[in-house]
Amino acid sequence: MLNINLPVELESMEIIQLIESPVVEKLGILIMGEDMDGIPNIRFYELENIEDVFEVKKELQTFTFHSSADAMTFVDHLPDMSALELILMMRTDNINKILH
Repeated sequence: MLNINLPVELESMEIIQLIESPVVEKLGILIMGEDMDGIPNIRFYELENIEDVFEVKKELQTFTFHSSADAMTFVDHLPDMSALELILMMRTDNINKILH
């Protein structure tokens, strides 16, 4: 299991996935869920591995969804998503067009 030093301000969020980069050594992405029972947000954070512990470096992107089911569909779709799809989804007006 990967070790992560989670800042206090992120402790109220749900860890959905932690991905270690297969290309860049000591780099990872943390995917967090916020307000999953209300208007859910999926937040991406850049991680750096320092002495076998991942440290949060910065927030990369936030996606807001109509439901937690939509949010989890998005997360489940990530491994199959092309870079172009992700770039288009970063424009919030496109996210529902791509997911459905």
